[in-house]
Amino acid sequence: MEIAGKRFGPVRANRRGKFKLPILVPPGYQRGKATSVDRVGNRRTRLVNLYLPETNQLGLWGYPRVLPADGESKSRLLVTTIDPYGKPTDIGGVRIKAEHGKVSDVKDIGRGLYEAYYKAPETTADGYDHLEVYFPKGGRKSRAALQERLLPGPVDQVKVEVTELLPADNKTQGKIVVEIQDERGNPVGWQRVSVSASTGRLSAVKETRPGRHEATLVVPPEQSIWQADVKAEVRDIGGKTPRRIMVSKDSLIVEGEKRFLEAVLVDATGRPVSDAPVQVKENGHVIDKKTGTFGRVRVGLTPPRDDSPRRCLILARKGRLKKVVYWVEEGPKSRLLPYNLDPALPPNEPLKQEAHIKLHPGAEIYVNVFADAPRRSGGPWLLRAQVVFADGKPAEGRRVRFSASSGKVGPVQEGREGWFKAELHPGAAGWGRILISAVDSESHVGAVKQIVEGGGNP
Repeated sequence: MEIAGKRFGPVRANRRGKFKLPILVPPGYQRGKATSVDRVGNRRTRLVNLYLPETNQLGLWGYPRVLPADGESKSRLLVTTIDPYGKPTDIGGVRIKAEHGKVSDVKDIGRGLYEAYYKAPETTADGYDHLEVYFPKGGRKSRAALQERLLPGPVDQVKVEVTELLPADNKTQGKIVVEIQDERGNPVGWQRVSVSASTGRLSAVKETRPGRHEATLVVPPEQSIWQADVKAEVRDIGGKTPRRIMVSKDSLIVEGEKRFLEAVLVDATGRPVSDAPVQVKENGHVIDKKTGTFGRVRVGLTPPRDDSPRRCLILARKGRLKKVVYWVEEGPKSRLLPYNLDPALPPNEPLKQEAHIKLHPGAEIYVNVFADAPRRSGGPWLLRAQVVFADGKPAEGRRVRFSASSGKVGPVQEGREGWFKAELHPGAAGWGRILISAVDSESHVGAVKQIVEGGGNP
């Protein structure tokens, strides 16, 4: 076979007339010229349609592919354009669009090569932003796409939501929800979360979705204070690869006659990096240290001889990360000059939040109510209720009263093991929804259920 002036083969067919012929097809060629020769030397040549898709004339690349969702971080985008035969060419009207972030104007930087910059949004969306490049004349087949992964920032907010009222009956579960967000409200997942309560038994804490952790609390009947204090503590998992050295105006610490500088080593998303080597050079002194649990390093500064600014150089990653700051002594006060400083440092302790659950004595009697849909259209609903003690055993000899927000409830019939039943006639079609209740006449403990027209069993 001959394709684009290149020959492939020959190969010999097997007894069944089948054969395999490896070929390499350059872009833009849809056909090849095949030649076959039988045993007696007869030669036959014909054109063969290779049924290959049209050449995609666009390519899209980006770096970096992972960005913090801070509304500022950028990624460089490169677009390559080729003609139908794979050669670099300039194509007019190249455009790039993003679902959430912003893309700068596309610039021509060479034959068949374009450049643009992507700016991350302030929201993580579903964790990714989809980018696509196209040009009007290319149609659907000449398109390229990539995804930028969007990461939340460091933990900034912790919210704790709890059940408002909880019976102290050793079986009812109170819900505890801990939500973790960055300063822009994006959920921050995969954090170390611990929950404690002043009374009762807590379940294990589970992350039901990124940034949302749930647990349950069961409280025994014996209580001296009818309130459960719930505390949540969140520790950031920390970063791995240092990308930035942070110093703020509060990094200069004065303790009597001594002066200290505190810096934080963080990754690309602002998470502190612990146990990382840092070198500080100041007034001819070189200090080597490692960052602590919260990515912090603290070094003592040499007392100045005059009020001239002192230069302090902070290095990390074997000098690949640098930070230069200046500090001055002004009488009894010391301060960092407002040069190359960050607005604030990440917290140096776990974030904590509290919530309170009001407790009340558990009921001695419980009522469970059920509603069975009619067996035939227009027929009555069957209401059933069972009265049980706190330990789940049937409470016999009680009286139950059924009520409904509309319709008519028939006479109540008592059965065995604390069961009661009655019929509900909703009335003419179109009644929609009805609330039903079953109440124990002695303790006034009850239960409520809603039934829906045409909805089958509620």
